[in-house]
Amino acid sequence: MKSLLTTLVLVVLLLVVSMGSYAQGYADDALLASNTVATTVGEVAEDEKEAEAPRVTTTTASARVPMMTIQGRVIDVDKDPLVGATIVVKGTQIIGITDADGCYKLTIPAGRYTLRCGSAGYYDDEVSARPTATNQTVVLKYRPDAFKRIKR
Repeated sequence: MKSLLTTLVLVVLLLVVSMGSYAQGYADDALLASNTVATTVGEVAEDEKEAEAPRVTTTTASARVPMMTIQGRVIDVDKDPLVGATIVVKGTQIIGITDADGCYKLTIPAGRYTLRCGSAGYYDDEVSARPTATNQTVVLKYRPDAFKRIKR
């Protein structure tokens, strides 16, 4: 009876650990997510000799999500690059920042998205993400009232 109880406790612990772990990472151009669940089936008997040996079944599920790359440049109306502008993929937690040339490059799961671009002192702008475009330019307009002095 002790060994059957020990086996059941170990199986429950294995299930908790297996279901709590979720491996996610990038593999080439796809997001790979996998999870393994193990279950044990057996009979509970009063006498250890009557108990059937437990059978362990393992199931592994994998899903590949195609990825796309969105890249572009954020500039002002004078065509000067905006360094450190933020690019937010709406509806996700994906955020990018422009480099010294005002350029950004994001790799995200394939689909239709809206990008929200912003920089201090400029009005935010939203554009549709175009996965087929090699370069997408976003022009932000200067907000003259952004740095007005606060009167005390």
